[in-house]
Amino acid sequence: MKARGNGKDSVIPKMKMMFERGDFVRVNENTHDSRLPASRMGHIVGEYKTIVHYTDKKPEPTGIWKVFMTNGEVLRFHEMFLEKVDATSQATNE
Repeated sequence: MKARGNGKDSVIPKMKMMFERGDFVRVNENTHDSRLPASRMGHIVGEYKTIVHYTDKKPEPTGIWKVFMTNGEVLRFHEMFLEKVDATSQATNE
C-alpha cells in the first residue's frame, strides 16, 4: 500500500494478523454472551471480513474473528477480547 505525502510515495506496512486459523483461544472475563461455554475456550475458524464502506471493492479485515467454542457454538469476537492459549500456559494452569 502506498501513501502520498510531501510529493513522495512511502510504503505503509500492513498490520500483522494476531491470530491464525486453528489457534486455541480464551475469551476474556469482561466479555459476556449467554452462548459462551464455562471454559470460555475455542478454536479460531477464520477472520470475519466485510464491506465497510460502499466504495470498497472487496471485503476488508475488521479485527473480528469467528471462534468455534468447546460447546459447539460459532461466535464472533473482536481480537481485543481474545487471548491465545498455548501448551505451556495450559500446563501451568493445571
